[in-house]
Amino acid sequence: MKLNLKIWLDYFERNARSPAHVPWREPEVLSYAEKTRISRSVATFQLGESSEGKRLQQLADNFGQSVGRPELGAITRLFIKEEQHHATLLGRFMYTHGIACKSRDWTDGVFRRLRRLANYETLLSVLITAELIALVYYRALQQQSGSVVLRCICSKLLCDERAHVEFEASILRCFHRQQSRIKSILLRRGHQLLFAGAVLVVNIEHRHVLHSGGYTFRKFWRSCWQEYHQYLGQARLPATRQPITNLARFSKIKPDNSL
Repeated sequence: MKLNLKIWLDYFERNARSPAHVPWREPEVLSYAEKTRISRSVATFQLGESSEGKRLQQLADNFGQSVGRPELGAITRLFIKEEQHHATLLGRFMYTHGIACKSRDWTDGVFRRLRRLANYETLLSVLITAELIALVYYRALQQQSGSVVLRCICSKLLCDERAHVEFEASILRCFHRQQSRIKSILLRRGHQLLFAGAVLVVNIEHRHVLHSGGYTFRKFWRSCWQEYHQYLGQARLPATRQPITNLARFSKIKPDNSL
């Protein structure tokens, strides 16, 4: 695997030491209208962020060992903890405003079943599908909210999720580079079908938040595909042609160019 994983390990370690700056003590009121609008939607995303990630960790450990890159397991462990921290932030906000957590949701159940059946490459494709859509969803959630706390949480989640997507995309590009052109095209078409279906479902299930945040179906669809093409539109290009130097957006780490 020709990928500089050290800068990712450095990034996740540094991010784990950087607390989220959320003004929990600032007085605020969540309007009844907003609470009604977002409660079920936020609870669904909070549930999705709370996964234990056992299957992902197992596959990352096994794959990392098989290609002589054991640091992939360490990165994945930090990645999972970061996702769980997102669930904690959303959960605290929900508790503060009397919003009940969910123990199950059919959309979350579908994604979890897909992850359990997948190999490492397919699991990453499922994960990046959810996180690309989340980038648009959290922007809508932030834009529609009058809560300073929720807006700060969304800023933190958007920053972290963009790094997650870039990390996942960099690994997927390595997989695509090693595949035949026909296999790569078929896998990408399959992923695009999954992505399109997920966008449609999220739009239906979370339309009240999306519309309030300024996202009509047309805008949401277009924005999700823009995120997809930004990270996966050139999936067959070698990893060296898609350097992950954009980490500067997420931390002060200066990556080197060794692969």
